[in-house]
Amino acid sequence: MIRFSVIIPNFNHAPFLAERIDSVLNQTYQHFEVIILDDHSADNSKEIIENYRQHPKVSHIVYAAKNSGSPFGQWQKGIELAQYEWIWIAESDDVAMPRFLEAAAGNLSQEENAGLWYCNSTVRVPGRPDTTTAAICNELFQTNTWNESYTQSGADELNNTFRFRSPVLNVSAVVFRRDVFKEKAPDLSAFRYYGDWYTYISLCPGISVVYNKEVYNIYRRTDSSHSQLMDTRSKLQVKEECFRILLCLHRSSLVTDKKGLLRWFVEKYVGLGFKTDGLRLTGKLVVKYYSINFRLATKVLVKALLIKLMPRSK
Repeated sequence: MIRFSVIIPNFNHAPFLAERIDSVLNQTYQHFEVIILDDHSADNSKEIIENYRQHPKVSHIVYAAKNSGSPFGQWQKGIELAQYEWIWIAESDDVAMPRFLEAAAGNLSQEENAGLWYCNSTVRVPGRPDTTTAAICNELFQTNTWNESYTQSGADELNNTFRFRSPVLNVSAVVFRRDVFKEKAPDLSAFRYYGDWYTYISLCPGISVVYNKEVYNIYRRTDSSHSQLMDTRSKLQVKEECFRILLCLHRSSLVTDKKGLLRWFVEKYVGLGFKTDGLRLTGKLVVKYYSINFRLATKVLVKALLIKLMPRSK
């Protein structure tokens, strides 16, 4: 029997919290535990969480003494507490359809090598019409791939999607195997923004990835996080994280076309733009890249210069 450990990491999401927790507890598939983690919220989240303390499905409630500054520390804390083999990170401002776990368990029971499952989601942005993650990914990748359910090897998933960007737009739509996570041991301590992407590419080797085209999740998205990326410190952090993702992909024996991979990341994520980023930020980026990996930093620097001098160079 497939069992799930549902981790609900919360920070200042009191307006959505009861709906989120109830959407987990009311699943049609009831073989799960719930772990609620609060990252030192300043609103009335604790009052809401305490209403669930005696619920038989709630195995842990943990309040952080201070805010971590990153959601991914909460992920790792929850996974350490988890007792079951499948992990669901159910973010506190999202909502699950009642059959989310039923669908996941049904798909996973048919795929012995599955290590990661995700589904289509409704994307809800205030003031805009609802869309779906399938529609967004189809547009981003110029394909119709996400109109149909599929199962493919982690190697194919890396080369077809994850080497370009993450097709998984919301972790609330995902379940993954706890033992695979612990075996691959992705270090999320350096991540604030893209720890989810880094986690997925770390998990892919040796597993199958299963996608379900049906909508079993509602993803609430705001633009507040994007505004944070405008300050210099956040820009530096984002590019550092993308460099770490590039390093993970570049080291993988499963990823093909390493030259194309390097060019893509330099053009899209880790490039050195003196005009756009300024001399000071560019200098900090160079220092940071070299501190992480000297060889790859040199490749990035050379590729960035070649692209600037000869845009069509390979």
